[in-house]
Amino acid sequence: MTFLMRAAGNLLALQPNRLRDAATASRIGQAERRDAPIPKRLVRQLEIDDRIIAGLRVRILRPLAGGHNATIIYLHGGAYVNAIATAHWHIIRELVDRTGATVWVPSYELAPESHAQEAYPPLEAIIAEASHAEHPLYLAGDSAGGGLALGLAIAARDRPGPPIAGVFLFSPWVDVTMENPAARVLERADVMLGVDGLAYWGSRWAGAWGVQHPLVSPIFDHLGDLPPTRIYQGERDLFLPDAQRLHDKATAAGSPSVLKTYRDGFHVFVGLTVARESQDVFADIARTMRLTGETRSPS
Repeated sequence: MTFLMRAAGNLLALQPNRLRDAATASRIGQAERRDAPIPKRLVRQLEIDDRIIAGLRVRILRPLAGGHNATIIYLHGGAYVNAIATAHWHIIRELVDRTGATVWVPSYELAPESHAQEAYPPLEAIIAEASHAEHPLYLAGDSAGGGLALGLAIAARDRPGPPIAGVFLFSPWVDVTMENPAARVLERADVMLGVDGLAYWGSRWAGAWGVQHPLVSPIFDHLGDLPPTRIYQGERDLFLPDAQRLHDKATAAGSPSVLKTYRDGFHVFVGLTVARESQDVFADIARTMRLTGETRSPS
């Protein structure tokens, strides 16, 4: 692990962990939650279009010059209760810079006011709007957004619509039941997450579908016939055991899957975009897309 990653992990350990237990986690939904503004640097460096599609606000970020005709829809994390954070904009900036793709960022509805069953239709409408016959379409997301991105890939597989060229997942939350005992063991090393707090919001997000619905917890899908999926996972993250389960089950079902793990990486470590480990992730994404001739060389 690099010094920068170690220092960031130590700083995160000093912050309150709002997901450590259900009582503390429940208070997150009582506060007003707003998306963090797009940093001024990104506003200067990228072309940004702000739209309303299917009732959701969608920010569309493009390179000012030199981009290619690939599209990534990015779903942010936050346990399905938190809005877009500044770190998410840094991840999105790297995706645009390194791949030249246009990145669509929907502000999907959050728990406790909304649930998965209400969230999917507008997001599927956004996928349809973003698709183009000649332009490959990718899904990406971190944490809860990673679970949602994979759920959208499952939904796209099961009904007519635009094909998904690939899925990129950063520390994805793929089993909201939080019943894997291995997660409880790793909880001691995780400075950001907690099993009980996550289980609380997973249940609230699931709503009428229930926590084992494949579009809520994709690990319960058969995971066959999915687009190529790449998973980037830190080893000091209690989602690691389920990321391994996801990779193993998808591979056994015949779906192309790659799992890259990073020693001592904390939850969604790619948000520390200057770290060597994070740069390795973005280079891998750019290389994966470039190999199919769909985007420019990394900057």
